[in-house]
Amino acid sequence: MGELARETQGRLRDALAARHPALEWQVEHRLAGTPVDVAGIGDDRLVLLELEWRRADPADNAAKLFRHLER
Repeated sequence: MGELARETQGRLRDALAARHPALEWQVEHRLAGTPVDVAGIGDDRLVLLELEWRRADPADNAAKLFRHLER
């Protein structure tokens, strides 16, 4: 991952943390081994954000995450 992508993850995490402080916001959170770009974690809520700018198949990680969540 490039520097711009890392900076964007951090800025997005910080902005979401300021707007939604009830969740713990993280970058590169892992769900069953699959990294998620930005995640908000709370007692009864999980928010997952995938930033796919240059992938040939941008839905691939999102599809993997849905499979993990189903389990």
